[in-house]
Amino acid sequence: MDGEERWGEKLSIVLSKKTLKLEQEFDVSLIGIASSLKDYKIAHFISKILNQDFIKQLDLEWKHPKQDKPQYFSNYRISIIENDDSIVLIHNRDLGIHFLPSLKEFDYILLWNPSISTEELGDYLSRIKNMPEILEASRIQISWIKELDRLNWFLS
Repeated sequence: MDGEERWGEKLSIVLSKKTLKLEQEFDVSLIGIASSLKDYKIAHFISKILNQDFIKQLDLEWKHPKQDKPQYFSNYRISIIENDDSIVLIHNRDLGIHFLPSLKEFDYILLWNPSISTEELGDYLSRIKNMPEILEASRIQISWIKELDRLNWFLS
């Protein structure tokens, strides 16, 4: 179609000298976690808090443009079949490369799709902060993430 270019989830339409950008809306809740724990240990501890078991997924293979070798990011998922909800734990770091560089202060990202209530998120956040070996945990605003297109890998 003339004047239309598709890039990921963004659509740009050029009319004369004006550009209209439409971006995908994300209905997710996010917590960033800084911890030296191995991914399987943090998944185990968070599973206890959520009263549900994470299932290890295949590592996400991603090729950083400035690296020769691909990076592998582990991730765990809880799928709630009754309402098609999911909770995903994403390891944000592999060999010094961050999956979401705009959140490089966090080793893990905990994502609820769709979003949960502010009260529920606050409760989980306070419980995660009390876990052993958690250095930091905080809510993440979607506006902090510059690489929003990468979240799509976890929203299916």
